Amino acid sequence: KGRRDFMNLFNQNFHNHCHRDNFSNHVHRFSGFTFISCCHHHCFSGITGPAIRSGTSHVHNFHTVAQGCNHCHEISGVTGEAIPLGNGCHIHCASGVSSFVCNHRHHFQFRTSTEIPI
Repeated sequence: KGRRDFMNLFNQNFHNHCHRDNFSNHVHRFSGFTFISCCHHHCFSGITGPAIRSGTSHVHNFHTVAQGCNHCHEISGVTGEAIPLGNGCHIHCASGVSSFVCNHRHHFQFRTSTEIPI
């Protein structure tokens, strides 16, 4: 009985977490590696800003710092619109080019985690 109660609570929390208005206030985690430039790459991670309406969907701003190799690059931009996963949850994709540091830039792309209520 204890495991069944736990699974019922887990499923209810999952349902409440993912099955709600796409314009609800939420954020997403993201992480990745830049593409190689000048024989190296950088890792990055962060949390998006809250949802911003975009047509019938929404997007998120993001900003973080890609670290490594004795220098850093800023990574920022706006995600694409929500991509439904079919279970009530969604993700976003983003790509771009980092800031120019030490005579080079890095391209990046990532997809976010599912939404995190705030």
